[in-house]
Amino acid sequence: MKIGIISDTHLGIPQSPFFLENLKNYLRALELLKKQNVDLIIHAGDIFDRQVPSFDIAHKILETVPINIPMFYVQGNHDQMRTFENNPALNIVKEHYDLVGTYNNGIRIYDIEDVRIIGIDYIKESLFEAQLKKASQYKTPNTLLIIHQYITPYFQPDEIPCKEQGFPIEKVRSYGFQYIVNGHLHRPIKDGNTIVVGGTSYTRFESIHFIEREWVEKKVWTWDNGFQDITLETTPTQILVGDFNNIYIYIYIWIELLIGTYLMKKMLNNISSQTFT
Repeated sequence: MKIGIISDTHLGIPQSPFFLENLKNYLRALELLKKQNVDLIIHAGDIFDRQVPSFDIAHKILETVPINIPMFYVQGNHDQMRTFENNPALNIVKEHYDLVGTYNNGIRIYDIEDVRIIGIDYIKESLFEAQLKKASQYKTPNTLLIIHQYITPYFQPDEIPCKEQGFPIEKVRSYGFQYIVNGHLHRPIKDGNTIVVGGTSYTRFESIHFIEREWVEKKVWTWDNGFQDITLETTPTQILVGDFNNIYIYIYIWIELLIGTYLMKKMLNNISSQTFT
C-alpha cells in the first residue's frame, strides 16, 4: 500500500502568472503520483487560495483536473471558513473528488489497511496543542499525523511577518505519532519521520509581499512505511521587489487582483486538460 502526499496547491490565485503555473504544477504533481500507483492521496491543506477562486472557477478547475484516487484532506489557513461540512468551497471539492475519513470538530480520521491517518485542520497556535492532545487519543501503533501549522525549527518567526511564533516539532513528537506530515510552509524538508511537504505552488506570500527570495525546488512525496520524495519540475517565476509599506504597492495589488480574476475566468472558458500536459 502506497500513499501520495501533496500540499499548498493554492488553486485559483488570480495574480499573473501564478494562476497558470499553479494549475500546471498541480496537474504535474497528480500525474507523478498516478505513475507511482498510489492508493490514496493526502492533501495537507490550502487546496484553494483564501477566498478565491469564485465557485464557478473552483468547479472548472476541478473538472479540468479529475482524480480517480481517494483523497484525505485537512483544511489550511487559506481555505474558506473552518467547518468542513458547511464550507462552500470544500463542498465543491467533495463534489469532484472522493474525500475520505470521518470528521469531528477539526479532526479527521481514516484507516487504510493497518495504517491510521489523523488530520488536524489549521488552527490558531494557542489552540493547537489542545487539538493535538485530542488527536493523540485516536492514534494506533502505525499513525500518520497530518497538520497545517507554523512548526519550528522549520519555520522561524523572523522570516515572515506574522503573529505566530511557531510550535516546536519536539512537542508534536512527544504525543507519540509515528509519522508527521506538515503543510503550510512552502519549502520541502525531510527530518527523519517528519516531512514538510513544501507545496506545489510558487509561494503566494512572495508574490503578494514583493520579497525577493531564491527559487525553491518543489517535491511530491510518497509514503510506504517511510517517506520518499519526487522532484516536481516547475518553472522559476520572477518576483517584483518593492516596499510593502508603500501605498502604491497596495494599489498595484488590488489592480492585479481585479485584472487577474477577469483573465482567469476568460482562460478557464477555453481550458482543457491537454493544456497542462
